[in-house]
Amino acid sequence: MATARQISPRFDLVFWVFWTVFSSIATLLCVVSFVGDISGGNAVATVVHIYSQESYTIRFTTRDGETCITAHKWTPRADPVKIGDTLRVHYSKISPCDNVDQQDDWFARYGAILLPPGFLAIGCVNLRRLRGRD
Repeated sequence: MATARQISPRFDLVFWVFWTVFSSIATLLCVVSFVGDISGGNAVATVVHIYSQESYTIRFTTRDGETCITAHKWTPRADPVKIGDTLRVHYSKISPCDNVDQQDDWFARYGAILLPPGFLAIGCVNLRRLRGRD
């Protein structure tokens, strides 16, 4: 009968250090993105081109006066999208024309921000566990 392979303690330590450093960097980037999103604003966008009912180009103006025209894939709506329709969007202070989501789509705006801190916590717990083994 085969026995389970043991992972060397050195490999285990290197893996969890890499994991924790990578998660720390990702968490820092998420904090910067979160601050940019909070510093952004809301606008009313107009549909200017339709590719499909989930993908269309919108135009809006930021409060700083920048006019943005961006193609984006959106959550399907109950009623068909037509050129000239309007929707409320939220844009980030960091690259507002590229970082735009529907104003009421909280998961698209903040869902991914929660993952890196969770990964960081897992890394810290495992590094603490490894430290306790020595």
